Amino acid sequence: MTTLHARLVVALLALVVPLCVLFVIVILTTSQSYYQEITQKLNVELAARIVADEPSLMMDDEATEAALDKIASTVAMTNPGVEIYLVDYAGNIRGASVAMDDIKRKKVDAEPIYEFLEGGMNFPILGTDPRRERGSKIFSVSRLEPRIGFGCSLTLRAVCGVYRGR
Repeated sequence: MTTLHARLVVALLALVVPLCVLFVIVILTTSQSYYQEITQKLNVELAARIVADEPSLMMDDEATEAALDKIASTVAMTNPGVEIYLVDYAGNIRGASVAMDDIKRKKVDAEPIYEFLEGGMNFPILGTDPRRERGSKIFSVSRLEPRIGFGCSLTLRAVCGVYRGR
């Protein structure tokens, strides 16, 4: 390995291999963020449509199981990755389209929900994933009618919530 040619090959490999690894890491990270952003933008009105189609999600401060089941089956036909959660003002999950036994976190962080509702359209906005001990997912949110007094947040592939309006 004393020839000039061998030294140049080793030096070139020492430069190219780390750059290639860095390039792959950057591409994987940005492509995941881009996918989340596009998915959230495409589904930004999903929660609003669900609330408009089923305004009886909350009655007398309680989640309506029949309404949740109806919406869950309808949404599952078109996008099985969507889960619906009803969350109160403090972020406590009051109802869900999935079995309550499958939910690992009974409370979600409400700040991302408020950010989404206040027009924080700097996507992707990530919220608490109730089905995992840790982690966050993209979501879509909509308020329920004031006469009901709750908002509805829904997550794409994880976090959704309904909460009391401010």
